[in-house]
Amino acid sequence: MEKILEQLSKLRGAQGALLVSKDGLLISAIGQFNNDPDYIGACVCEMYSSIDVMTNERFQSNHPKEITVESDNHNTFIIDVNEDAILAIIANSQANKGLILQEGKRAANELAKYI
Repeated sequence: MEKILEQLSKLRGAQGALLVSKDGLLISAIGQFNNDPDYIGACVCEMYSSIDVMTNERFQSNHPKEITVESDNHNTFIIDVNEDAILAIIANSQANKGLILQEGKRAANELAKYI
């Protein structure tokens, strides 16, 4: 799992990648983060859970497959791995969003085999 996260963290503009249980517990993290990875993992899980509830209640939709949060300095890409985990990639605002999402989806499929 760490090798997959390490590959993601080496993408241009990526600062790191985290694998988080849907209970908010950090499974693994690779990269340079401004905050504690456990805290980031819990926040990412909370964002995913809130959007999951909203899409289920308001739109009668299944779980979100991916969520992108863009701010002035950072982008956070949250990708559903399976019923137990999510993948988060933290990147700067100059990162190639398309490449990160494409590689993130590929990585999520690989990670699903281990969880």
